[in-house]
Amino acid sequence: MKKTTTLLMLFLAPFFLKAQNLITDFKDLGDKAFANKEYYAASVYYQKVIDNQHIDKDDNKPYQAKIKVRKMKFSMAYIYYQLAESYRLYRNFVNASPWYYKVLQEPEAGQYPFARFWYGICLRATQQFDESIKQLELFLASDHPDKTNDRRAREEIVDCNFAKQQYQSPKPVTVEKMFGNWNSDGSNYSLSKKQDKTYWFTSSRYTVTDNRNKAKPHLNRVFYASKNSTDQADLQEVKFTSNNFENEADWGTPALTPDAKTMYFTYWVKTGKDIFHGIYRSENLGNGNWSAPKKLNINVNVPGFDAIQPFVSADGKQLFFASNKPGSLGKYDLW
Repeated sequence: MKKTTTLLMLFLAPFFLKAQNLITDFKDLGDKAFANKEYYAASVYYQKVIDNQHIDKDDNKPYQAKIKVRKMKFSMAYIYYQLAESYRLYRNFVNASPWYYKVLQEPEAGQYPFARFWYGICLRATQQFDESIKQLELFLASDHPDKTNDRRAREEIVDCNFAKQQYQSPKPVTVEKMFGNWNSDGSNYSLSKKQDKTYWFTSSRYTVTDNRNKAKPHLNRVFYASKNSTDQADLQEVKFTSNNFENEADWGTPALTPDAKTMYFTYWVKTGKDIFHGIYRSENLGNGNWSAPKKLNINVNVPGFDAIQPFVSADGKQLFFASNKPGSLGKYDLW
């Protein structure tokens, strides 16, 4: 019997150690992605940590020897909080809410004083106004040394009460999520429609046919499609004849002229700890081809400052954009 037990321990030990290392690896990958502001990727890794928690040192089956493995150097409250933060920071408030709630149920909840505040924000974003007010009031009444978000919490409560009043009136429009391949993994946003019924938007979906950097597959790109009678769309990614953009650069938020012959868009890339944003333009060459992007001049792109979110007026004569360049009244003003 001793020989059998010894053999079981020798056989099972690598399995549990490997599982424990796997969990730690996912946590480290999540932390790295989060630090790089790659929040979608971070959420995937943190979720994998949670999904693998069923492999536990105390989860022994009948006739199996107990295996002693090294203890994780982080709490699950940390993983729950990071997962909630990752979802929130790429504006997935629906998925963020339950993980903030789970943090609040943990013994270490006191280590995350802003969890309740962000939980309230996510509830407001998902139109759960009464519960949002309750959580924000509990946050304001709590003993938290950093009062940074107190003012915003009070403003959010006012917003919730205002929204409740507005919802007492009939809704002028109905908002429905588009299904099929319109929405995918990653983010899908900044949708606009042209007169020819073509839709243009930004997506960080992963396409296996491209040659993107494998270390960061979810890069923002511009897509266009025509909506048919089904939920499926003939999606096409905008391709430039050539460009000198870096492999890990992102571009999106397209704004087209009324004749759809010129497209303005935001380009952004991380350099060290900083992220550069600029506005570029490209010309429609026909047959799905677009000219090499050109950076707009210093009237728009001022060195050392950001220019984002272009918008073309209905007559095609004016370009609006947001920038924090000199002369702004706040952080980002409209120009």
